[in-house]
Amino acid sequence: MRRPIDLALKFFLSLLAGVIFSGALSASAATIEETYVVQAPHDFVLHGSAGLPELATFALQRVRTMDEAKAPLGEPIWYKLVLEGAGTDGGEALWLRIRAAGLSQIQTYLLVDGRLIATAEAGFARVRPSDSPVDLQLPLAQLTGGRGVAYIRSVTTNPYGLFPVILSEPKLKLQDFQRVAVLYFYLGAGIITAALQIPIWLQTRDRSTLVYVLFAMGGLSVAFLRAGFLNHLTLGLPGGFHLGHALPLAMSFNALLALWWCIKRYDLEVSIPLAYRTLKWLGLLILVAIPASLFTTPEGFFRQLAAAQLVVVLSAAVVGLIALRLQLYAARIWFVGTIPLILAAGVNSFINLGLMPRLPMISSLIVTGFLWELLISAFALSYRFKRAEAHRHQAELQEQELEVQGRFLRVLCHDILNPLNVIVGHVQLCQRARSSQRDHDHDKSILRIASAASAIEEIISNVRNTERLRVAGDKKLPVVPTDLVKTVDSTVALFQEQLQNKNLSLVRQIDTAEVMVLAEPGMLRSTVIGNALSNAIKFSREGAKLEIAVASEPSWALLRIRDYGVGIPAELQRQFEQSKTMSSRPGTRKEPGTGFGLLLMHDTVLAMGGTLQLSSVCETDAPAGQCGTTIEIRLPQPSLQAGPILAPENTLFSPAMP
Repeated sequence: MRRPIDLALKFFLSLLAGVIFSGALSASAATIEETYVVQAPHDFVLHGSAGLPELATFALQRVRTMDEAKAPLGEPIWYKLVLEGAGTDGGEALWLRIRAAGLSQIQTYLLVDGRLIATAEAGFARVRPSDSPVDLQLPLAQLTGGRGVAYIRSVTTNPYGLFPVILSEPKLKLQDFQRVAVLYFYLGAGIITAALQIPIWLQTRDRSTLVYVLFAMGGLSVAFLRAGFLNHLTLGLPGGFHLGHALPLAMSFNALLALWWCIKRYDLEVSIPLAYRTLKWLGLLILVAIPASLFTTPEGFFRQLAAAQLVVVLSAAVVGLIALRLQLYAARIWFVGTIPLILAAGVNSFINLGLMPRLPMISSLIVTGFLWELLISAFALSYRFKRAEAHRHQAELQEQELEVQGRFLRVLCHDILNPLNVIVGHVQLCQRARSSQRDHDHDKSILRIASAASAIEEIISNVRNTERLRVAGDKKLPVVPTDLVKTVDSTVALFQEQLQNKNLSLVRQIDTAEVMVLAEPGMLRSTVIGNALSNAIKFSREGAKLEIAVASEPSWALLRIRDYGVGIPAELQRQFEQSKTMSSRPGTRKEPGTGFGLLLMHDTVLAMGGTLQLSSVCETDAPAGQCGTTIEIRLPQPSLQAGPILAPENTLFSPAMP
């Protein structure tokens, strides 16, 4: 219950912040008046104010004559204009205050050499001055009586520069302060986004982070220009499209790219393939439909753009809700940050479709929602990166601690092994001494000492080999050509005394004098063959039989060790297959076990590029002579190393035993 409340709270806080910021700066935007100067050429001079109303009326009449004309593509489209006021400046210049009658959308486009200098927006005509005089190709040029052209320039300081002199210009109204504030807000958001994301990309070289930085900075740049900086420049498109019109288009692509980034980043194409396929087709639709609509009427362009934005908004909402449903933490943060953008794009779509009035507060909310999305997402991603860095640092500390533990284990094993060798040596001397005074209890004590010493030696050997595998990690052990037959015979010789103590017979099934394999000789002898023989002896009854066989297969050498002992219970086999752990069991003579000899043997064979398969039947599940354990080890042969070697299926426990 707490999680939905947190999400709802974040949503309303984001929305409230955007509304407060936009509304506070747009409270009286509807009453703003803007005054501009039309300056005649040198051969056209107005003397006082005589004839001024007539000239202004004449100019407006020439505009009205084109009101219902069906202009061809690429020509300006005219609408009714109303003269609000006129006057002169020093007797040498003419100024006009013009209002678009009854229009609530951007529908009037007045062009000057391909540049947009006048629009009707929210019921007012705003003439966008150039930095230098330009030829005025408008009906207002008829004021010169055909003797020349007129020029236009602003009489107020341009408030959209990076450092406008606001206090020195008393004519600036609240709307100008709003645009300047929004401009600096965008600039601050761009700096924050870059400061948070670019260092992350430089450290990680993560392409998804780079994509986020690119679409965030690209969309931010368009919004930055939309705030007024170079806003009067056209895009060179028909119908008078200017840079301000690129904002909703940039927001649509931003939302689309954000969706793609979220889906790819969190592998949502696997969990929600329908949404991923829909997103791809939606992107193709927008890429084709939007440029094509640029060559239609402006009204058609905005309606097609609005429809595309609505689809993007709905897709963003669906994917975001699915991400919430799947409980993806980082995706939830992204979705909460995207809510203002979704809201802004939706509002802009309704405005372009004519379903909502174009009010100053709503227009500011659109670009402000885009800004909040950038800031929230940037902080969320930075927070996630810092957490990942903290986990990485913790992992490095743990790795260092493991290295210290590894050195300690190596020193410990070395120090224990020295006195252990002394114990083993003296036990062997006592066993060889055939004294008549030695009683039965003395023999049992010596056997127990020898068994305990052998168990300690086995533990030390396993700890050493485990540490070697840990250091190797995912790497393969260094292998060299090794004679498998010779290694088997030398290892069996070390276990002759144990075989004799249990009266076990070892059947050697080796028909060749040499079988070369790629292996690490020491670990092959002690960890693999030694562990296999030790387990076979440990879990065999007295007088039982053991079999050891070596054979050559295509590309591989096979080593098989078979005992007819007590076998491995099915429960322990399942435990090892599921968790790769094995509980220690005493042998038939209560010999102690370590519990991880089989796992170490398996991992060592894999590290040498081989495979190990084990099949076992417990004595409680089969009659005598049919129970026991078989271990089959396959190692690659060096003679075929140059060609491809296809490993057999590496299943540790086989379902049945031959």
